[in-house]
Amino acid sequence: MPAANFVRVRGTFVTEPSYARVASATHRRDSCRVRAEHTVQETTVVVTEALDGAAVERWRSRLAEAAALRPARLVVDLRRSPRIDAAAIVVLLQLHRDMMRTDGRLTLRGPVDRVRRMLGLARVDHVLEVEEAR
Repeated sequence: MPAANFVRVRGTFVTEPSYARVASATHRRDSCRVRAEHTVQETTVVVTEALDGAAVERWRSRLAEAAALRPARLVVDLRRSPRIDAAAIVVLLQLHRDMMRTDGRLTLRGPVDRVRRMLGLARVDHVLEVEEAR
């Protein structure tokens, strides 16, 4: 497995640990057909500030960039995010739907108690996958 690639964008870390590449060629007379498929297994975005107010729009675009990689699993690490608001929950739900459309899944990693409480109040804690911090 290749070493992880880290990209830092204004406090954001995006991790792309592994790529699986599949290529096949079929020869027919003078033509050659090549089918290539690139799949990122997991991408992690580490949120380093509160997901509320104006920060939500900044993070929306960063999360969309990570989802555009079409990972099998997108992890949003919330350990360093002290709080979220309703707009952030909407962004996470939209991201969840986008990931499901591409046969991927969204996981929220290690949200603090205050964030867990907000997810529960919004009744999305049973919709979004939440895992304990590693």
